[in-house]
Amino acid sequence: LQLGYSRRIYRPGLWELNPFFNLRDNFNVETGNPDLLPELTDGGELTGVWTGDKANLNVSIYHRRTTGAIEDFIFLANGINVNRPPNPGTQEVSGVEINAKAFLTESLTVSTDLNGRRESRRATVADQVFDFSTLPWRARLNAKLQLPAGLDVEASGHYRSGFALTQGQFFDTGWADAGLRKKL
Repeated sequence: LQLGYSRRIYRPGLWELNPFFNLRDNFNVETGNPDLLPELTDGGELTGVWTGDKANLNVSIYHRRTTGAIEDFIFLANGINVNRPPNPGTQEVSGVEINAKAFLTESLTVSTDLNGRRESRRATVADQVFDFSTLPWRARLNAKLQLPAGLDVEASGHYRSGFALTQGQFFDTGWADAGLRKKL
């Protein structure tokens, strides 16, 4: 078992601070915010690791609280959408992550990664309140098969659930990859 605490700082990058605008079209403008402050994140995590002959398991429970969270906001000004990042409020994330790897045979290995969390944001921008919670999760499954003559076949599947954003929504996505490798 392992218990950890961290305090992190994220300083805004050049494009987030740049006050000059980028004109995408006559109705959409992007600009930075030179008044941005750094994000400060306090995080805690409890992790358990089990290692066996045929399998490994890693389970983590975590919580993070970010103050001064930076997020892109779209403001309407004279009929033009202005995308500009403020420090609108706080973000809290609590979740669990599970990583497992199984050696099913000498030539077949399967691994997975699951992560589910509850995310809540509290923000006020231009006297408008943007408080909400969302429950995103993601999963990955990977299989690797060693064949004769130094060939390896690997396939993986990924899924990421949809989740809410402060001013919109991210839709769920899934994809798969496969490959063949020959060691020389």
